[in-house]
Amino acid sequence: SDLLTLRAMTVLRKTGSKLVFQVHDESGIYVPHEHTDYVIKELNRIFTCHDLLVTPKGFVPVIAEFNKGENWNVAKG
Repeated sequence: SDLLTLRAMTVLRKTGSKLVFQVHDESGIYVPHEHTDYVIKELNRIFTCHDLLVTPKGFVPVIAEFNKGENWNVAKG
C-alpha cells in the first residue's frame, strides 16, 4: 500500500493537488479545477487492484472510488 500511496502522491504533486485529510478509508483532496477529471481517473486506476491481495482461496480485489464535489457530503453522494 505504500507503493500505491507514493504513486498517488506523484499524481497529486504533478497537478498541484493537496491531501487535506485522511480518516480511516476516506480522503479529502484539494484538486485544481482544471485537473479534476485527470486526478480522479488516475487515483481510481492506481487504487483499484484486482490481484493485489492473494489468499489460499484466490485473489481479493481492492477497489477504490474517488469522486468530486464542493465538499465531502457532495462528493460522497
